[in-house]
Amino acid sequence: MDLHNNEVGIQYCSDCYPGYTTDQTISNGIMQLLLNGEMKYLDPLDFDISPYWPTGLNGITSSTAIKWTNQ
Repeated sequence: MDLHNNEVGIQYCSDCYPGYTTDQTISNGIMQLLLNGEMKYLDPLDFDISPYWPTGLNGITSSTAIKWTNQ
């Protein structure tokens, strides 16, 4: 999921040029990709019952699935 979302962002900005493409333009474009369902996320997350990792609870349980952002 993270690698997929990173690749979507990298591909989006393959035509971004410093000094010409503003942070706001990039932000708006990435938000549109998210709203169009081109990115992924984990759902549901439950921080009360997820396994404890050295960095803390991650919220991932046996019912957590990867979903597209338009779901």
